[in-house]
Amino acid sequence: MMDPRVWFLLTVVASAHGELKNPVENLYLSNGLDRGDWGPTDLCIQNSWASTFEVKYSKEGHIDNTGVNAVRLYCQDKDGALTGTVTSGEGSYGEWEGIRACKSGQYMVGMRADVMPYQGTFGDDEGIVNLEMRCSDGTVLNGRFTSEEAKAQERSENNLEVAREKVVIDGHEMEAVHVKATIQSDKSGAYGLWASCTGTNRICGIQTQVEAETTFTDDAGMCDLIMFCCAV
Repeated sequence: MMDPRVWFLLTVVASAHGELKNPVENLYLSNGLDRGDWGPTDLCIQNSWASTFEVKYSKEGHIDNTGVNAVRLYCQDKDGALTGTVTSGEGSYGEWEGIRACKSGQYMVGMRADVMPYQGTFGDDEGIVNLEMRCSDGTVLNGRFTSEEAKAQERSENNLEVAREKVVIDGHEMEAVHVKATIQSDKSGAYGLWASCTGTNRICGIQTQVEAETTFTDDAGMCDLIMFCCAV
């Protein structure tokens, strides 16, 4: 027989949030790091699924960088009405980067993360540094950049040095342009494999593993996550 205290807690949760969905699949990162503590599982209510997301990211420039600190999913029903948001463990650092939404009538069905591998004793670990979500129409949404063009432009501006020089060739003055590629340490790690719902299932919940901030150790922010798929 179920403990009455557990039954009361489940009743309170159901009354406050509506009937929770029943996940049929779990999606795992292929490159997550086993660091920190797992937060609670949070699920969309019945007859709604995730169609929008945003990440909380701590930009570079700190003594201890922590990358992504949280992920939030926005749930919508079949009519496009927002039914609530779901999240899990959350680090203290960073700012919300703004929502990334699937087109009307589309829902999220896949995910992958850019994860920085362990940086060694004297390196700065950051865990997850970006997240991509795939919509049911195939559109890929980037958590930190509004488009792949913007991401490519940022890398280009950071890695290219342009110098101009006046030269004389056959009596004619001309301008020579020298472009130098600067090899930098890319703080991005590497994207793992796509994890996707099967059939017509859609993403409907999340659970994250976050390393809590400490004073004298290297913190890594969000290091791993699980997303859940629910049937239509």
